[in-house]
Amino acid sequence: TFGHLRELVNSAKYVHLNEMDIKPSFHERTEARSGAHYTIDASNEESIQLITSLLDQYIPLFRSDKFNICCDETFDICQGKNKGKDKGQVYWGFAKKIIEHVQSRGKKVMMWADIVLQHPELLPQIPKDVTMLNWSYEENPDLASIITLREYGLTQIVCTAASTYGRMVDQIDRTIPDIVKMSECGYENGAVGLLNTIWTPGKWCTMNDNLFAIVTGAAKSWNVHTPIDKEFEDKVNLAVYADDSLRIVDFMKELSKGVHMAPTGCLGMWYNEVKYDRGSKILKINYDDPFEDFDGAEKMYKRCLEIAEQLKEMRMASGSKTELYDDLILSAEAISLANRLFLKIAGAENHQDKATLYCDFQIWLEKFAAAWRRDNQESGLREIFWYIEDIFEII
Repeated sequence: TFGHLRELVNSAKYVHLNEMDIKPSFHERTEARSGAHYTIDASNEESIQLITSLLDQYIPLFRSDKFNICCDETFDICQGKNKGKDKGQVYWGFAKKIIEHVQSRGKKVMMWADIVLQHPELLPQIPKDVTMLNWSYEENPDLASIITLREYGLTQIVCTAASTYGRMVDQIDRTIPDIVKMSECGYENGAVGLLNTIWTPGKWCTMNDNLFAIVTGAAKSWNVHTPIDKEFEDKVNLAVYADDSLRIVDFMKELSKGVHMAPTGCLGMWYNEVKYDRGSKILKINYDDPFEDFDGAEKMYKRCLEIAEQLKEMRMASGSKTELYDDLILSAEAISLANRLFLKIAGAENHQDKATLYCDFQIWLEKFAAAWRRDNQESGLREIFWYIEDIFEII
């Protein structure tokens, strides 16, 4: 209703309502630009008329008495048409109108807490019947924000996430501490619940690759005192993957390390950084700290293929769980390819055959596309194809 309005403010009819006078290029339609430059002009009366009209069309479609107005990540507020104005005042002036409109339609309002936490002067103005969705998706999440909302007497739900965004497998060593710390701190500070999120889901991996995070979030929601330890991981191995050998979670941890063995391992986020955030015309490995661990990347790409082969063997005994194994195999193959891509760009010997690497990516993309289409929208898949094509045009 406020930020993340790419499709709306890029349309010919409403482009004039964009806070920024920016017309996106072809590449800005990829994930890299889906968040930036798409905040609506809060000072234009037509903006609130449009948003309330859209709300009136959406609200009757849902039986729930709760409605999330979002209002998060308004990156460009007061950077364009409203430049020079107070960001907090402009933000709250628009968000307050949205809250009042939704409440007038008989709904209980939820909204993301990130922007008001950046402007603590707004916290006393938030109605006590609005539920704040307090999100932090890091290994060391922002627990102070939970205490802050409690001190202001605001109802909150703590929000965590699977660490799959831009990655090819769940980064478990980040997911576990995020869910554990946020859930426990939320419980201690009177949060009314936990919302465990998956974004898109993750672009580079399937919904099935988020299952460990889903199960962990569910366990901490039902009983916040549940320890997330080896015993818990073994239960996940057995219950989710029918893995009597108790190896699946360990494989996932190993693969998540492979994501960060080379800068290209977290391919989506790396691409965004070098293509947009740093403004370079040439893909580089790492601008500030050149990464030259050829041996580590070489070992990792081979190890990922070994894991894929072991998963194929385990798949045979998995019964009805074969789809889960197929998706983990795709993740292992993808991380192997990402490490090979690093070796190619970095100039490692025996990795300069661009044509073969491109063909191997295409073979993987064909298999991944079939898995992706089971659960997800086609637009997200197109973005992955755009990434790969653009990278191979440049390297």
